[in-house]
This record gives sequence, C-alpha cells and structure tokens, in this order.
Amino acid sequence: MTNQKAMQLIQAAQAGDEAAFQDIFEAFRGLVWTLYRDHRLQTQQYDWEQESRLVLYQTLRKLKATHWGALTRYYNQALRHRIVQLWRESYRYESAEGVSLNEACVSTYVQSAQIAPPSAAVATIVDLISSLGVKEREFVLLLAMGYDINECAIQLERSRSWCYATRQNLKKIYQAEAKGS
Repeated sequence: MTNQKAMQLIQAAQAGDEAAFQDIFEAFRGLVWTLYRDHRLQTQQYDWEQESRLVLYQTLRKLKATHWGALTRYYNQALRHRIVQLWRESYRYESAEGVSLNEACVSTYVQSAQIAPPSAAVATIVDLISSLGVKEREFVLLLAMGYDINECAIQLERSRSWCYATRQNLKKIYQAEAKGS
C-alpha cells in the first residue's frame, strides 16, 4: 500500500467511512490474532474481535497523524493496553468474590458463617492493614489488584520512591509480626 493510499484510507475511516474502517481492520487482522494467541486471553474469539474493532475505532478517533506507521504503532500499543485491562478486570472480578481483609468484614463473615476465627496469618494481616494510614491501605489494595509500582505511584499521586519505601517497610513489619506469632 502506498503512503498516499494509506493516508486516504485513514482519513476516510476517521471521517466515518465503514468500508475504509473494515479495510484497515483487515490489514491488522494478523496483529489482532497474534496478540490473542500470545496472551492466552480468556475472552471468546468473537468478543476479542469486537474489542479489537473498538480499540481501532478509538485509536483512529484520537490519531492526529495520517500515516500508516503512526497508526500501526498506536494501535499495537492500544491493543496491548486493552489486553492488560481485560486481565485486570477478570482478576478483580475473581478477587471480589473473596473475603475482604477489612477487620469489620472478617468479623462479620466469621459471625454470619459461624466458622472458626481466621488463622493467625490472616489475623496478622488484618491487624497490619488496620494500623496503616489511608494512603498505605490504598497502596496495599492496588498492589493486591495487580498494579505495579509505577501505576500505584500515579494513582496515589506519590513518588515511586515513596511506593518502594512503603512496600519495604510493610514487608519488614509483616516479617516481624510473623516471627512474633
């Protein structure tokens, strides 16, 4: 495909031409299915194809440049980001079914289910979390949800060094508590 034809195709798709959009999507079909296969997504193939179309639509809408290289780079990056989002959403859904480590929730769960109190390790974690400040609790929850240090720092509006230091301090506190139990 020549540069001129690619530019016209991108401009037509951005203007709302469905045939141009379909041509662009067909050109990226190999990338779409390679990412699906490589990342072992839990979504169905039809759902992944629709997600890929939506990502392409959003990429075209936001793309300022009209050359094929920019579209390829941004679409590849956007698809990979969507894969991470899908993974996190499934992880959050699975973890939301478990018991929260909030002390009130644990005690309510124990009373309602009439089961034995939580193990010493869970009690130690509950005590540790209840003694933390608000930002530290949010940090622990973000780490538990699968966010990395950089993402935690952005979400909490803290520096990466604060996140690293907090993680190290929590690790030391937990290890001391575990040895004491």
